[in-house]
Amino acid sequence: MRTIGGLTKSTPLKWLPVLSKIVPPKLRREEHALLQEWKKYVNNPFLPIHTDLTALEGVQRLKSRKPPWKTARDLIKDNFNIKNPDNQKLVINPTTKQPGFDLERNTWVTLNRIRTGDGRSGYMMYKWGLRDNETCDCGYESQTINHIITECPIRAFKGTIEDFHLTKKEAVEWMKNLDVKL
Repeated sequence: MRTIGGLTKSTPLKWLPVLSKIVPPKLRREEHALLQEWKKYVNNPFLPIHTDLTALEGVQRLKSRKPPWKTARDLIKDNFNIKNPDNQKLVINPTTKQPGFDLERNTWVTLNRIRTGDGRSGYMMYKWGLRDNETCDCGYESQTINHIITECPIRAFKGTIEDFHLTKKEAVEWMKNLDVKL
């Protein structure tokens, strides 16, 4: 998932399924097992449980339990459920392809690193031991991705972070012309 999204190893795990559009393995296994069981019961009217399932459609006797037919139905309806990554409130539906999925590879990678706030900035390069200091060219003491986008007098983007998420033309052009490789 990191390779697909062009993300670094330090990227928070909750971003990986959202940006790569791959359902986490645990949910894929659950979905497959439940759907297989559900289809077996629903498609075979000769099984005694077939009539019970249609009769129990809205009834749940034990509130503390989650019956498999309800779980299977929910999985069909929701496809998969991923929590919204918490450092950006920009992802409305994590189950869909995020805007910019069809951009050129290097632009897509830069966009994902901006979204996650985790990439090859001066701060991270210093943290990884690849630079002697974390200062920015502008003299600011810590070159983070947020600094590059919003505060840096040399490189700052004139729009908002939402422009990156929506992949507006100005944001894409700014990423392509950026003199720092994130």
